[in-house]
Amino acid sequence: MVVLAGCGGASPPASSAIAQPPAELRVGDVTVRATTLPTSQLNDAMARAYAVERDAGTVLLVVGMRRGPQSNEASVAGTVTATASDLLGKRQRVVLRPVESGGYIDHVGQFDVSMPDTLRFRVEARPQGAAAATLEFNRDFFPAP
Repeated sequence: MVVLAGCGGASPPASSAIAQPPAELRVGDVTVRATTLPTSQLNDAMARAYAVERDAGTVLLVVGMRRGPQSNEASVAGTVTATASDLLGKRQRVVLRPVESGGYIDHVGQFDVSMPDTLRFRVEARPQGAAAATLEFNRDFFPAP
């Protein structure tokens, strides 16, 4: 197991997040990437593609597993589980489901957040043909100004 820690529409957004690059971990020839975004910031096409409702109190977690060089990556099958914990230690499981978009398969899930908040994510990825990996990272979320 490998562990990596990193920091890091039609209506106006009701919440915001500090723009940060995806958390990323390389395990052999597989790259695991995780990103978060308040669902209120999704455009119509993204909300439809991921089949999510936009809401000021929810955040979308997207985890992708890819094999190959960045310019020629292919999706990797496998399983992904995730939790999000706030600064008080309240933990919630993020239920992830596979979604195909643009020829890639991502694991996506929504969860609740009371803003402002800093959440710590723990993503456990088990890509086929590669070692299991644990990706841990933080994200800050704020109400829209």
